[in-house]
Amino acid sequence: GRKLSIGLSPHVIDRLPKGWPRHTRFLEAYIRETRVCEDVELLWSNDLDALLLGDQTRHSGLYEQEVYASNTSGPLFFVTRPGLARCRQSRAVIEELER
Repeated sequence: GRKLSIGLSPHVIDRLPKGWPRHTRFLEAYIRETRVCEDVELLWSNDLDALLLGDQTRHSGLYEQEVYASNTSGPLFFVTRPGLARCRQSRAVIEELER
C-alpha cells in the first residue's frame, strides 16, 4: 500500500517520542517520510499527505483530528485531505500516537 508523507510542526517534535516515527518498526509500513513543515498548502498540492500540528488550522476542506498522544500535554492535530482521513495508514499513525 501507499505510504504517507507527513509534515511535522516544529512545535510538536519535542512532544513526540524521540526519533518519531522511526522509534518503532510498526510505522515503517505506513510512513514514507517526515519533514519539518506546517504549510497546509502542501496538502493541497499533494506534496504532503498529512500534517501533525500543535494547533488547529480551522482550514475549511481539510480534515482535522485531535490526537492525545501519550506523554504529551494537550492535543496534537492530525490534518489531511478528506480522502485520506480514515485510510488504513492514517488510522495506524493515530493509533500509534495514542498508545
